[in-house]
Amino acid sequence: MGMDPLEKEHLRRRIADRMDAFAGGNGSVTCISGHVYDDEARPCELCQLAHANEILVIRNRAGRKLHAAVPCLLEVVRFQIAEVEDLPRWIEKIKLLRHAAEARRSRTTAEREEEKRRLEKRVIVRRRSIEKA
Repeated sequence: MGMDPLEKEHLRRRIADRMDAFAGGNGSVTCISGHVYDDEARPCELCQLAHANEILVIRNRAGRKLHAAVPCLLEVVRFQIAEVEDLPRWIEKIKLLRHAAEARRSRTTAEREEEKRRLEKRVIVRRRSIEKA
C-alpha cells in the first residue's frame, strides 16, 4: 500500500522535526547498535509507526538513544536532515544479523522436527490370520 505525495511530505516533516529535536542542533548522530526481530514489526521512534523488523539504535552527543527503522534513517540522510555516522557499516551488519537470525530460525525448526520425530510413538499393527476350521 503506497502513500500519496502529501502523506509522504507530512511524514518527512515529522521525521525531520523529531531528528532535529533529538540531534539538538548539532546535526550529527552516531549509530551504535542494530537489532533484527522475527516476530512482529517494531515501532520506530522517528516516525512513530510500527513498520520495521530491523531497528538501528542511534545516539546523540548528549548520550540519549533513539530506536529508528533503517528506511527512516535512510530518509534522514537522503534529505540531509542530519548526518548519521557509521550508518553504512551498521546497514551491512544488519544484513549479517538477518542471515544469522534466519540460520538460527531454521536450526531451531529442524531441532523441533527431530525432537518431534524422536518422541513420536510408533504403533505396530499386527494382523492375525484367521484360520478357517
